[in-house]
Amino acid sequence: YLSHYAFQSYLEIEIETFEQKHTDFKVYWADQAAHYSEARQTRDRISKGSYQLQLYVADLSKIRKLRIDPITYAGRSVIKSIKLSQSGYNTLSFGPNELKEIRALGQIESITPTKEGIDVVTSGKDGNLELQIHPEPNGEINWYSILNPILILVFCLLGQQSLQHLIRDQRYVVVLLTIALGLSAVMAVITTVHVHPDERVHLEAIRYYGEHLLPPPVDSPLIADTFSDYGKSRLSTYEIYYPIAGLYTRLIQPLRLSNLINARSFSVLLFAVLILFAFSNKRFRPFAFPMLISPQIWYLFSYPNSDSFALVVSLFMAYQIAVPDSRLNRLLNLEKPPLLIPLVVGFGLLVGVMLLCKVNFYFFYLFLFIYFLWRVLRGNYVNLKRAWTRIIMISLIGVAVFGGRYALDVAANGENPRAKVAAYFDVKAKHEFKPSTPLDESHPFLHIRQKGHSLDTVMQFLGWPANTFATAFGSYGYTQYFGSDDYFDAMRTLFLILLLAMIIYSLINGPPDIHLLILMIGGCASLLMLASIWSSWNENFQPQGRYLTPIIPMISIGYYHTRQYLNTSLIALTGITMFILSAYSFVIIGLGRIAKTTVQIQVGVG
Repeated sequence: YLSHYAFQSYLEIEIETFEQKHTDFKVYWADQAAHYSEARQTRDRISKGSYQLQLYVADLSKIRKLRIDPITYAGRSVIKSIKLSQSGYNTLSFGPNELKEIRALGQIESITPTKEGIDVVTSGKDGNLELQIHPEPNGEINWYSILNPILILVFCLLGQQSLQHLIRDQRYVVVLLTIALGLSAVMAVITTVHVHPDERVHLEAIRYYGEHLLPPPVDSPLIADTFSDYGKSRLSTYEIYYPIAGLYTRLIQPLRLSNLINARSFSVLLFAVLILFAFSNKRFRPFAFPMLISPQIWYLFSYPNSDSFALVVSLFMAYQIAVPDSRLNRLLNLEKPPLLIPLVVGFGLLVGVMLLCKVNFYFFYLFLFIYFLWRVLRGNYVNLKRAWTRIIMISLIGVAVFGGRYALDVAANGENPRAKVAAYFDVKAKHEFKPSTPLDESHPFLHIRQKGHSLDTVMQFLGWPANTFATAFGSYGYTQYFGSDDYFDAMRTLFLILLLAMIIYSLINGPPDIHLLILMIGGCASLLMLASIWSSWNENFQPQGRYLTPIIPMISIGYYHTRQYLNTSLIALTGITMFILSAYSFVIIGLGRIAKTTVQIQVGVG
């Protein structure tokens, strides 16, 4: 606290940029004699729009000049004001008149004073400005620097007993996820329409099923608004999320909420159902634990998308197959379990629902099959022939459900529905995304391999690992709102501590079958990541963390089996710390930056 807040100055900058590109806004500092360096800099991620940036820099006693890199490309920006403050010093404020003192250092085409501030045009990717500052001590004593650390220490000591109480039976999982549910609900209610990833096409698909029961022909005029820039419609997939969400919006129409709130509330409801199950069943809490570690998971439940639905279904299935006395395992082990036929049919329908979820979750289903074999090797089934027979029965029902959905597609689009849908991509897609567009005219992020670029272009130059991590642990909107580098560094460190603690404790304390389970999880998770990399290289470069969501239920099963070998306090403390940082990211970056709307909710009967 003392190092990062008490003895650092607080920089506030108002800036506007004009090109739809992601960029880093950077600030370097130095005293009069020193040179600027990467060790003395801070940054924030911005794109087109107006921003009120708030950054911490060094102690004012050590700063005499600032270097400002507004954007990392040739383009235009307007710096409207700069304010630098620290307890014990007079505040330094630079408005339109004072900003005239700023001077160009390099790759600056022009600086034009305006009524708003200074209009800066950069000529390259490293355009930078310099502002001389003259801090003036005012003699005030910074009592907060003394009092706040003491209060933090007292709070930690008082919270120690509460923490021990919350760790018991993993009650903290329910408490913290309830807070996350509240944040997701707030995001769903106060943010305006079409500000979340692909929300427009999700909403249109749900709206269609709110009015119709059967899937449409791909060329139906009723679904003209459901196509994305790529020429694809969510109604042309087999994902069952959209019919279910559409039915839900139809059922709550008497509440007279807006279509937007209706659709978003379904995602919030899914989150609430999962938390209620964790509240009532402590054995489910290990499966819910991984949801604490990233705000990106909660974000999925604040707007319409099929990832949230698939995640909830997969977590419930993970619980059923892993817990020894779950309904599924009683069905597989008991000779005459109660409600035999209804359970077989029910789990068969659940398998059918799983097969009609997002394609990336098929990697989790691969893991489930390998995991079932692992349980067979452990002797977890009393009568193996009976268990296999019932698994096959359940699987056949699931395949029949999938086949029924395929039959509906044939009825709507003819004998070769997938070919008709693929051909229609070229009709609805924008020119740069059409399959027929020549490679040299297609979007730069499409077909990177076919354009002659190596895999290293994807991994190093375009930064697939860093971008995937960022979009897995804290990006919002259309991935234009990010946390700071300090936030991601902290999350990366804590995630590695959590992951390594689980692996090392399990390898040291666990038996060989647990070692094999760790290997299975690592192998299936790696296959999913390799598939994402391959897709970014060969099809469309989209390093999005939500594509790796199926890893969460894999980790849940691993954590359930290894928790007795782990250091409970270390795991809980790391998870809670990641939750606190996640909450900071969700509130400050997500809720703070995404466009808001004035919400008027009318409740009535009709």
